Amino acid sequence: MAEWSDTAVETIEKVVVGIRDKAVVPAERASRMIVFGLFVTILALTAFTLLLVGLHRVLGIPLPVWAAWIVEGILLSLLGYVVWRQRSRFAQADADA
Repeated sequence: MAEWSDTAVETIEKVVVGIRDKAVVPAERASRMIVFGLFVTILALTAFTLLLVGLHRVLGIPLPVWAAWIVEGILLSLLGYVVWRQRSRFAQADADA
């Protein structure tokens, strides 16, 4: 009688562990990736904003304020151009695939 109950418990445990491995573990991984991705994105945006404020303050020392704005605008435009060029490459790679 004890062997039958042990077999039943082992079978139930295998089924539960199998379901957990197929459903719960991927959901945990996905939720962790989403949370950590949002956290890193928020940190990166904050760091970028503080970098821009610091750059403006540093440029405001030797230059007039309007010139500091122009320099920042040129730098951000160049950054946008580089990102836009990368987008074109990714779009081309997706179209080829």
